Amino acid sequence: MARRWLSLDIKFPGLMTGIALLVGVIFMWSARGEFAGILREASGTRLASSGTMLANAVQAGVVSARSEVLQLAALPEVRYAIAGREDSTRVARAIRAGLATRADSTLVRVLVVDTAARVRHALQLGEGDLAPSWALEALRRGELSPVNPTFSPLLSANGRPQAEYVAPVHSAPGGESLLGYVVITRAIRGQGADQIRQLIGNGTLLFGQIDAGIWTDLDSVVDGPPPIARADSILAFAESPRGPGVGIATSVRGTPWVIWLQVPDSTVLAPLNGFQRRMTPILLVVVAVGAALAWSISRRITGRITALTARVDEMAADVRGHEPAPTSPRLFAREGRDEVDRLESAFELMAERTQHQQQLEAELQQAQKLEAVGRLAGGIAHDFNNVLTVVGNFAEIIQQDVAPDSATSRDLDQIRQATNRASRLTRQLLAFSRRQILQPQPLDVNERVQSVTGLLERLLPAHVNISTELGEELSAVMADPVQIEQVLLNLAVNASDAMPNGGRLTIRTLMADLDDLPSDGVTTPATGQQIVSRRHVCLVVKDSGVGMDRDTLQRVFEPFFTTKPMGKGTGLGLASVHGTVAQLGGRVWVYSEPGKGTTFKVFLPQADERVVGADLLPASHPPALGSGTVLLVEDEPGTREVTRRLLERHGYVVIEANTADAALDLLASQRQQMCAVLTDVMMPGMNGMAFARHVWERWPELPVVLMSGYSDTEVLDEADAPHVHFLEKPFTSATLLQALADARSGIEPLRP
Repeated sequence: MARRWLSLDIKFPGLMTGIALLVGVIFMWSARGEFAGILREASGTRLASSGTMLANAVQAGVVSARSEVLQLAALPEVRYAIAGREDSTRVARAIRAGLATRADSTLVRVLVVDTAARVRHALQLGEGDLAPSWALEALRRGELSPVNPTFSPLLSANGRPQAEYVAPVHSAPGGESLLGYVVITRAIRGQGADQIRQLIGNGTLLFGQIDAGIWTDLDSVVDGPPPIARADSILAFAESPRGPGVGIATSVRGTPWVIWLQVPDSTVLAPLNGFQRRMTPILLVVVAVGAALAWSISRRITGRITALTARVDEMAADVRGHEPAPTSPRLFAREGRDEVDRLESAFELMAERTQHQQQLEAELQQAQKLEAVGRLAGGIAHDFNNVLTVVGNFAEIIQQDVAPDSATSRDLDQIRQATNRASRLTRQLLAFSRRQILQPQPLDVNERVQSVTGLLERLLPAHVNISTELGEELSAVMADPVQIEQVLLNLAVNASDAMPNGGRLTIRTLMADLDDLPSDGVTTPATGQQIVSRRHVCLVVKDSGVGMDRDTLQRVFEPFFTTKPMGKGTGLGLASVHGTVAQLGGRVWVYSEPGKGTTFKVFLPQADERVVGADLLPASHPPALGSGTVLLVEDEPGTREVTRRLLERHGYVVIEANTADAALDLLASQRQQMCAVLTDVMMPGMNGMAFARHVWERWPELPVVLMSGYSDTEVLDEADAPHVHFLEKPFTSATLLQALADARSGIEPLRP
């Protein structure tokens, strides 16, 4: 049987009734809390007055006890007793005469001791047991003052509270030549305690020391109060051995002792409890009136809602019938409930449909944009790098044949520098799609920052002030040095453009946890790479420029998005930063406000090893002159020609082929004289990868080096042989010779 849900004409009055009841309960709870605070404060004030009264009485007794013990310490009989030259009977008579008549003490013990804690005379007045002397133990530990009287913590003997008063005995007045001590032990009985008990009613009166374990009600030893924050402060507490209530600890001047007075909540809150009993019927009347109003108003509201619900149900049914797109399972779970639930379900359905459609359109648009740029990058990388290979290496060949200090040599330097800049542009175009060529190695980020800073000082305008703050003990990161430099250059140039009138550019490095990634900015999405450690090297680039608004900040990493005027930017700088950092398994965070500058934080996963110094890798040396015959397979005549001339200049014999089929025929007839194969990847007919597989199958011992202007990751992902060597275009004579030397010597190629 289908579940039947309550309609609005029933739920609405119930809701109003509940609201009225809730408001009444909240009011009563709030009022009770406020009045309870007032009553506790008033009760605490009364307790403070009573505590002060009792503390003054105890303090008067302490003053009397201090005078008494000092009087005994001044008796000549006491000094003679310590020296062992006085009759004990005479000493006892003198002590009895020196003791004041005390109405609050019926049990007294007097000890005369020397500085070695030996008892020279003992006298007890009254019946009963007294606790072992605290003073004797304190004297043995060297804790007694040789000048001033001392008061002991509270003592206990058979549940009776006691205290000791100690005064030093000197050979003469003025504190000369300490002879020993007089110790008076008295049972505690507070003057005025009965009057205070009458004032606080059924409250609690305790006497003790905050940092000691013994407390008394001035009659016997009892359990102490709850933890006391400090003396002379009113404390309201919920739990204690004597239940909730209000208490205050009052200090006794001149002593470490305090008076604790406590009144239970049942006494403090008695007026409030009576008020609450009188307000309960009023609250019930308010609730009843609210319920009646709800019943009358609901009929006028639910009629219109019901009509609207019927119309929306028709629209939702049409959506369900014509839109099979995935929707949240909870959207139709409320079907058959009240009118508001059905309205919400229908609107959520239509909103989700709209949001889903917008999301699909955005994802499609982004995918198309990235796909188009990816194809463009691949085509440019291959064709343009072939051109750069020819231009750069012919310039190198010509430069070797002219005088180093000639104008021609300097012109050729400009050509080679332009070739390098063009190569970096190709890298930047590949970076944002994460298809740039990698040569990863353990890298010190601080070194890269120092290396780039000098370039930035020459590159950026003079009105941009550059400062660096390099962290200590940075971990290494596994990255291509060019990658890190390009990231830093892109961020620095972007920051400089944001400061047209000058400003400060700050570059910092530090160690940081990915868990500390701020949440108030924009963060690039995480890649699918596994993060071994949350510990990261953080590169911070901060400027004092014009800043960005929220909408611009959300699009800052999109390719081809730029706020610069036409012709001033490509929109690839920050996109390439995102792609490079993502390729390294890191994240980029950025925060900016208009007029407050922009801060970029680049988080790079730390490598397995720490960078100790500058020499992370063995120093590279130019390879020695080669020997042997190399089979060169290249369909581009210019690239083939310049590669042949470079190899021949360095001692190799070169056999050329412009297709893979022609190369296989040459290998079949001349394999014995060939020491290595150098082949392009992109060729008509059989491409370089297929050609290489044929070579590995027939002549597995023959080294093969693949050349391409595409990313090495794209090329190597297609290779099913682990020993494949890759040569990136555009290359120089040094990289060409090094690749051949590594392949021939059996060195495993570096993998990203």
